Amino acid sequence: MARVAGESYRQLGLRFGMSIITAHRVVCRVCLAIKRWLLPSVVRWPSRREMGAIAGKFESVAGLQHIVGCIEGSHLPVLADVPDKMYYINRKGWASIVLHACVGSDGRFLHVDIGSVGSCHDARVFST
Repeated sequence: MARVAGESYRQLGLRFGMSIITAHRVVCRVCLAIKRWLLPSVVRWPSRREMGAIAGKFESVAGLQHIVGCIEGSHLPVLADVPDKMYYINRKGWASIVLHACVGSDGRFLHVDIGSVGSCHDARVFST
C-alpha cells in the first residue's frame, strides 16, 4: 500500500474521516497544487545577477570560485507494480525513482527534479 508521510492512505482516511480513494485523491490534488502554484515561485534558477552574488558567497565561505550551486541526488524507494518494472530497478537491485536537487549558498533550492526511473544513469538525470 502506498504511504504518505509514513502513513498509508487507509490511515489517512481514518484520521480525517474519508475513504481510501478520497485520501488518495486529496494527496494527488495537494501535490499538483504545490507543483503548479508554489514550486515555480519558491524553486527557481537564479538570474545572472543573482548567480554572481551566490558565487561570491560560495567563494567567501568555502574559497571555491565560480560555484553557483551544490548538486545531490538520491534514490527514493517505490513499489513498482507496472509492466516496465525493470526500468525502476537501480544499480543496488531495488525499485526507485531519482530525486535530483541543486541548492545555492544560502541553502535555497534552485532546481528540483523527481521521477526519473531508478535505472537512469546520473549523467542522464543531470541533463534533464
